[in-house]
Parts: sequence; C-alpha cells; structure tokens
Amino acid sequence: MKTTLSTEKNSSISRWLLPVAVLGAAVTAGLVLGSLSSDAGVSPASDGMPRLARPAAPAGDVIPAAARAGADAAPAADSGPAVERVKLETDGAPAIGPEDAPVTIVEYVDYQCSFCRRAHATVEGIKAKYGDKVRLVFLQNPLSFHADAPLAAKAALAAGEQGKFAEMHALLLSSNSVKRNDLLAAAGKLGLDMAAFQAALDSPRFNALIQRDQAQAERISATATPYFFVNGRPVRGAQPPATFEHIIEQELSGQMPPTRWIAQAEQPRPQAAPEDPNKVWDVDIKGSIARGPASAPITLVEFTAFQCGFCARSQATINQILQTYPGKVHHVVKYSPLRDDKAEVASLAAGRQGKYWEYREKLFSNQRAINDQNLRVWAREVGLDLARFEKDLADPALAADVKQDALQALQLGVNGTPTFFINGKKLVGAHPFASFKRIIDQELAGGNRRAAS
Repeated sequence: MKTTLSTEKNSSISRWLLPVAVLGAAVTAGLVLGSLSSDAGVSPASDGMPRLARPAAPAGDVIPAAARAGADAAPAADSGPAVERVKLETDGAPAIGPEDAPVTIVEYVDYQCSFCRRAHATVEGIKAKYGDKVRLVFLQNPLSFHADAPLAAKAALAAGEQGKFAEMHALLLSSNSVKRNDLLAAAGKLGLDMAAFQAALDSPRFNALIQRDQAQAERISATATPYFFVNGRPVRGAQPPATFEHIIEQELSGQMPPTRWIAQAEQPRPQAAPEDPNKVWDVDIKGSIARGPASAPITLVEFTAFQCGFCARSQATINQILQTYPGKVHHVVKYSPLRDDKAEVASLAAGRQGKYWEYREKLFSNQRAINDQNLRVWAREVGLDLARFEKDLADPALAADVKQDALQALQLGVNGTPTFFINGKKLVGAHPFASFKRIIDQELAGGNRRAAS
C-alpha cells in the first residue's frame, strides 16, 4: 500500500469531514441503551456507545455524548434516516495515506488507553484491506487521568518530525507502559536522532497542537478514546472491523442516505449547568441484584460494567464500605454496559442459581479475558448447572433487564461508569473510600433518608 506521512493542511479532509449522524430511531435506541458493540476507553471509556456529556469527575470510564444536532440545523433532504457529519480541524495532524483517498478516518488517540491499543489492530486491518482508498489522520487526546499520556503524545509528534510517526504510533500502542524511559527506548529502537527527540519532548512546541485537538474533542463531545470519524461520521470506541467496513463500503458505493447538517466543530457547544451535588435522585431499585438488609439506613446503588477498568478498581472500596458499616448498607447493582452486555446477562443468569456474587468476582478479576467461552468456564468454576446457565443466557428477559438499567442510567444522567448513588446522592467515578465515608456519615447523622423506592 502506498503510505504517506503528512503534517500539511488536509484539504481533502475538510472536503469530507462535514458536520455528525441523526440515525434512525432503531439505531438511536441502540446508542442509548448501549446495546451496540463498542470497545472504547472509555469511556477507558475511555471505553461503549455514546451517551451524554462527560461529567466533571475523577477517574472513571467516561462515556461521552453522541453529537447532537445544533439549533440552527437545516432539515434533512428527506424524511428518512440521515447521517450526520462533523467538520474537523486537522491541519498539522499526522496522517497516513494519500490526500485524495475517498475515505478519511480520523482517530482521537490516547497512548495510555488500553482500548486504543485494542483498536490499533482493527485500524491496521482496515488499512491493509482498503489500501489507498483510506487515509488515516491522528488527533491527540491524552486524557486527564492518564498521567503518562501527554508526554507520549509529544513523543509521537516528535517522531513524526523525523518521518517516523507511523512507527512510533505503532510502538506506543503495543506497549503497556509509556513512561519517559519507554519513550526514549522506542526512539532508540526506531533509530531517531536522540538529541533532537529529547529536545522535542522537553519543548512546548507541540502543546498548542495537542490543546487544539483536545479543545475540539470537548466541543464535539468526543471526549473518550478511541473516537473515530469516518468521512466525518462518528464511530465511538474500539469497534469490530465490521462496523468500520459497513461505513466505508457505504461511502465508497456513493449510495448514501441524506446528510444532516449540524453545527460545525469550530463552534463551541453551550456548557450545561453543573449538577447540584446535594440533589437527591429517585433511583428505582425494584427487582435489582442487592445484598445487605433492605431496611438498612444507607442504600448504595452502583451503576457498573464488567468491562470497565475503573469499575473493577472500585470493588475494593465497596468491600471496605460493607466492612466498615456492617448491617447499615443495602448495596444495589445496576448496569450501564460499555460495549455488549453478554457479561452482564451472564451475571444475572448466575444470580438465578444463587451465585451472582461469586460469578461477579470472576468477571471483574478477568476483565480482559471476557468472551463466550470463558463465561461458561467461570460458570463451571463457581458451580453452576451449565444446562440451566445456557438456557438463562438465551432468555431475552435478562437482556431486557440490562437494557432497562441502561435506560434508567440515561434518565439519571449517568454518563460514565462507575456511578454511585448514596441515598440518592450521585458520586461519579472510582473515588477513594473517604469520599463515600463523608456522604455516608452525613446521611447516618442526618435522618437516614432512603435513596429509592
């Protein structure tokens, strides 16, 4: 495949990447419920499909908004489903592939994001399959909770100055560590001029470009990584190849649905008013998995996802809460899946045999190994009746329960996982124990108000 690296003005991108897609009702429902496959980081995130805007929160797998049509949006060409496109500013961004390629894929990347690493193989496969028909452009979005990501972004751009962006990009996304020593080792492996590379790492000259990319991501609510735009059409997360291929084939065919024009990326979105931290939300917990006395003075509702790294991290904190307040906490579990919901459905199937908590521990302890085969291996390990487990996995009622949780999450403004409600008070992210203790102690001292009906 003919490959070019460019930091020149991407005129062809501006031609293709025009304002993002009001999908038909069925697809919109899929996005809302998180039932379509996605493998983002966050949302880690950032790692799932788009939901609402990113909350002001500590570390968590944040799930950002699907782009929304602006108030000044023109009507679609017809009354049928339309696609939305976003016009992106990509001047100066590193690119691979010919400028006149009919399809341009823009990727927002964070080199410390595990989901970006997963997506890299898919992108490489797309590049191999479509050759010069696809141009790849890379925008930088080092997330705030990834301490090493900003320097890694500078390393990629610095390597690009020496004509080695693609190689450095691939090395960084194949590494589990991107600390300074790792970056220097990668530069040495690529045969870069080390003095120039180190000087670039230590200089501020890439800061403006990275900040521009990040600011644009904020404006269009593309704040999780990886986040893609295929000829301006958003694809959120480490999606399977088929997701990209479907859009690419549609773009190459020339037989496109009408485009819906919306506010461009250059125009900032109005900022939503911050939520009242003392607001008490009404969380419906009827029929949900729970432990601890139902009459306990504290109801701790957890919106979680088994493929969310920060959800796994929060489990130790939950256990500490239960140990610190024995008999005083009613712990309720609800789901907001990041990608597919097979692990969540499997946990409910285990729950039908009284093994929910044992199975849940298996899932959180083996997040990276979640697949159809291992769901059944772990079922055997916790002592489930496998025939009954298989039957329950296929029961549409369990999938409906998960989707109902996801819908409620949307209604409650749950934008990422984990999100907790402590007697109805929202706490977003994998907070330390002290954050929970402060709210719980206030609740215990203030009248033991229950969170939900």
